[in-house]
Amino acid sequence: MSMVTLWQRTWLIMLFLISGASCSGLPHVLVSTDPLTAEEHVKLGAIYDREGLHEEAYREFDGALNRKPDFAPALIGLGNLLYEEGNYEKAEQYYARALSVVPGHPGASNNLAVVYAERGRNLDEAERLGLQALATDSGLKPYILHTLATVYLKQGRFGEARNALNQADVLISQDQIPLRDQIAKLRQQLP
Repeated sequence: MSMVTLWQRTWLIMLFLISGASCSGLPHVLVSTDPLTAEEHVKLGAIYDREGLHEEAYREFDGALNRKPDFAPALIGLGNLLYEEGNYEKAEQYYARALSVVPGHPGASNNLAVVYAERGRNLDEAERLGLQALATDSGLKPYILHTLATVYLKQGRFGEARNALNQADVLISQDQIPLRDQIAKLRQQLP
């Protein structure tokens, strides 16, 4: 029987530990890198949302927040998903958080105003948010005018609601069919 040297014994122990570690319950170090930026996560989340893949959209917006915890587009994206699900309370929280990060953000302002109008509360604040968003140079003006018309209708300010809808009609492009439909439905509610 040959004698195992100290050096050989050390190697045997190391091989045993290395091979045993891969099969045992010892913790493993996994290195996982996210190749996407927060902006790319939001773009992908928006695509998933348009395709109706809400779980995937949530995952991407969360991924963006993992990269940038106060990234307003991701906060708004999550707020939009929650709004679509009818979870207005949580949507309101995300829109408010986005506004705390980027005060006066036209999308967050309009969407928070929509939540207030939908819930029938804070209508004065909804109007203030809508007017603030309207003052920005964004492509959201027809949507904001629709929101303001909704607020005015709920407040019984029918002339102002009609005026906001008329202004929105001028700004809407032909391909904005869902918004045109929403405006037509809102007009039917006017006396």
